[in-house]
Amino acid sequence: MKDFISDFFFHAYKWQPHSRLLKIQEKQFSQKPAKMQWWYYDFFSDDGLIGVLAFIPQKWWPDSQSVTTNDTYVMLSLRHVGGRVEQYVETLDSDKFVFKDNGLHIGDCITLNYNVETGRSHHQLEFDFGGIRGRLDIASNTDPFSALPLGTLSGLARMIGGQSEWSRSQFRYVSQIPAGAIQGQLVRVGKEINFSGYAYHEQGRFDDEPHRLNKGWYWYHFLHPECNIFGLPEGYIYVRMKDQVILGGMCLFVEKYRMEKKKFENKTSHNILTGGRIRYESKDIKIEINLNSDTNQELIQFNAINTGQLWNTSVVESSCSIKIKDKQHDFSGKAMLETCWLQK
Repeated sequence: MKDFISDFFFHAYKWQPHSRLLKIQEKQFSQKPAKMQWWYYDFFSDDGLIGVLAFIPQKWWPDSQSVTTNDTYVMLSLRHVGGRVEQYVETLDSDKFVFKDNGLHIGDCITLNYNVETGRSHHQLEFDFGGIRGRLDIASNTDPFSALPLGTLSGLARMIGGQSEWSRSQFRYVSQIPAGAIQGQLVRVGKEINFSGYAYHEQGRFDDEPHRLNKGWYWYHFLHPECNIFGLPEGYIYVRMKDQVILGGMCLFVEKYRMEKKKFENKTSHNILTGGRIRYESKDIKIEINLNSDTNQELIQFNAINTGQLWNTSVVESSCSIKIKDKQHDFSGKAMLETCWLQK
């Protein structure tokens, strides 16, 4: 019975109501911005460029003396093939964050339009801030997915699960583009870069103070043209290999899915994840991802000036092996690592 229950939730992607998950995206663009809300994209090109673009309508915490948590925050980081990292950030007044039909404007910094005409998300972004401008066209190759079976989790359920303080606010969290194709153009200092490749996108919303959501998390995303894996160790996992989803859902029993040999950097009052080994094991599927901490490069860090709260994203060299029954598949690539601490 234990194995049956575990497999049922680890394969939630098979029975999740995709139309409901797309409706959650509509609400994301039609309701008043929340206290804690985000749009996150990461991408990698065919020729090795890696990028992270994220924006939040209200800062989760003050990151300098001159701003308040009413400010909107936009961030972009690029890692070039040789390892050089470029960071671009912009802080704006919150009234610059404006929803419109099927999209949003953030001042003159970002315009986002989306549609779901094919039953899957298609996002088109234009941006100009911090000395860089560009366009991104991202079309999902698969159905949306949520670590939460129905895309939302109530405050009572989170509190019973020991994840958070009491809050009446629902938590909404959906990967609207678990795996997508990207066409992009970047222009900076008069130099133009055109690229194509692969992209990921998620959205989250929690209409309360961040520290009421939970203590924080470590998240990862393994990047490879034929193998796309992301999740929270001991929390949830999504695996898409060679255009087929083979796993996607919540972890109820941690012995089946865990992270070992974690490596950290102590830059703040909280540890920042820099590497380790992730393992998943069931009757028919075995997965191992090795994250080389010696190659860790920081892409973006957003931290509070007066508490230990932070959001950090980095990239590492990594390898992945997937064994399905008696057939093994091996991949070498890179992985995004995210450390987020919400408690004050």
